[in-house]
Amino acid sequence: RWGLPLGERTLANALKDAGYTTAITGKWHLGEFEPAYRPTARGFDHQYGHYFGALDYFTHLRDGTHDWYRDDVELKEEGYSTHLLTKEACRLIEAQDKAKPLFLYVPFNGVHSPMQVPDSYLAPYGELSGPRLQLAGMLAAVDEGIGQIVAALESAGMRENTLIVFSSDN
Repeated sequence: RWGLPLGERTLANALKDAGYTTAITGKWHLGEFEPAYRPTARGFDHQYGHYFGALDYFTHLRDGTHDWYRDDVELKEEGYSTHLLTKEACRLIEAQDKAKPLFLYVPFNGVHSPMQVPDSYLAPYGELSGPRLQLAGMLAAVDEGIGQIVAALESAGMRENTLIVFSSDN
């Protein structure tokens, strides 16, 4: 029973008030135990992804509990989480009304434990082993996703007036 205090104003709140469409695709990790703590109550028009860290990248389970949502409603969906988050971000960019600004927050869960990645991302890093191999593959998947998001912005004509900030908790 923890979360960002309800009296705190989020960047999504401020930008929504300024006329932006606001969306998060990725890890929320700021509270979910009551609806008032969830993303759609904290300034986001749209939410997709998970609430906690350390979820299984393929099954979307964390400690045996399913943790995957769309607009704060549980969603059963198959796929590698990095790919799914990228696909949703690109879908939102393509669907965005070009006359309205977009705030799209994409906190990928990669690179974070558990160290999981499709085998195809491991092949280029065969000289590595153990956790370093998994880390390299996971980072390559995130890099690929970022590239797809930037390409979607360019295709939509939204790249020139877009601010992109990269950060990680690892």
